Amino acid sequence: MRIVPMSIISFWLAAHAAGGAELSLDLPLGPYYKPGRYVPVHVRATIAEPGQKWVVVAAQNVTDRTAIGLGALRTGVRVSTGRLDAVVPWMVVDSRAGRPRLFVEDRPESFLGPQLRALEDNERLVAWTSPDEPGARQLLSGPDDAAPVIIPIQLDPARPLPGHAAAWEALDLLVLDATAAARVDPAQVAALVAGGVTVAVRGGPAPAMSAWPWAKVGEYSVLRHTPVGPIGGGPAGELGADGYPAAFRPVLSWEPGWPWAFRRRLMLIALAACVPLLGLALWRPPLTWLWSAGYLAVVITFMSYWWEAQLLVQQAGGEVIVRTDGLTQTDGWTYQTATEERHATLRWVDVTHPVFASRRGMDSTWVNLTCDTAGRPTHFHARIPPRAKLAYVSRSVGPRAPQAAPQKPVTSPLAAFAPDLYGAAPAGELPGSVTPSPAYGYLEAKQWNAVVIDRRSNK
Repeated sequence: MRIVPMSIISFWLAAHAAGGAELSLDLPLGPYYKPGRYVPVHVRATIAEPGQKWVVVAAQNVTDRTAIGLGALRTGVRVSTGRLDAVVPWMVVDSRAGRPRLFVEDRPESFLGPQLRALEDNERLVAWTSPDEPGARQLLSGPDDAAPVIIPIQLDPARPLPGHAAAWEALDLLVLDATAAARVDPAQVAALVAGGVTVAVRGGPAPAMSAWPWAKVGEYSVLRHTPVGPIGGGPAGELGADGYPAAFRPVLSWEPGWPWAFRRRLMLIALAACVPLLGLALWRPPLTWLWSAGYLAVVITFMSYWWEAQLLVQQAGGEVIVRTDGLTQTDGWTYQTATEERHATLRWVDVTHPVFASRRGMDSTWVNLTCDTAGRPTHFHARIPPRAKLAYVSRSVGPRAPQAAPQKPVTSPLAAFAPDLYGAAPAGELPGSVTPSPAYGYLEAKQWNAVVIDRRSNK
């Protein structure tokens, strides 16, 4: 009599194990984070269920992929049946994130990482392939700085920076020997420097980056850039209790609505729908009312599906170009809004951060960073509340400044926040260039002229 129940239990356990998911994560930088910066999360997941599933890194208080979390954004990877082993960037905002939670959609299993801790003002995260604390102190300490507390991170010389470089932007200093530096792509170095990370290479830099302004400090070649503006620099550079309210000045008067092109399309559809009704009115066949009612039912059904398929999301943006003595920083600003709750996407370009006017704004907006199975970010996916506004900034740095002279007057809406976020009034503007584009078509996309800020000492 016991054989049947035991067989059922064994079958249930085998089916449950076959459909389950093995999850684990670790933090290459330990539990430390800087508010508003990405940290790397090494994700491992084995999914036995058929089909594709979302593997999500979120705050401890999030158990649903579509839930709004507190203290951190979500990073998701779409995984087919098999194993995921990747380092992904995860943005932590404040201590409410608690611990990182790894879970799979529609599955009860989850994995909690260690308790997070924000870096203190005198603490510095230093990652190296070969320990050199005296050299690191020399590179970190200025003439008036107190001796920092160094938190060392040992890197694998064979694979110093797995994943996208943006995941490592919480570092203060990256120290590489020549062999490890040869394994780091120049694009990774550029992304790190854009985030304010100082990169030091024992010996000379890679030939591909010889045009960059490396400085010689002892036995190291050093590349550093102090970011200007939000996310790491400027008067309001670090995320404060009030976020970045000044960042939304360019769109204070921007009211979501339907542009003329969309209104014209609706008008043409309405005219086309009226033609058969006019024909029925002139022809007057038997049961005209029945034919008309059936036709209207088809039109209404078609229009309801068509309306739901429309994004009805508007986008506008432009660039802020900051010219300094060393590197030129380019911030691509993108704003999105909608008349009703809609889902919107934005492609990842360079190093992209969502920007919020306040933590309350972040807590009311669902934003998800999507990565591929190698851990590389591809796009953001957000749910925009009715008439709310989202903002993103995509930052890059490079050794070359624009050759064209900036023109005045400055008419770009981006000039409204330049003094507060970048600490200087615009020197002029240039014709608009391409900013991060939607992942698919939008109702309307506007391009503003680029604002130029000159922070060179010899200007």
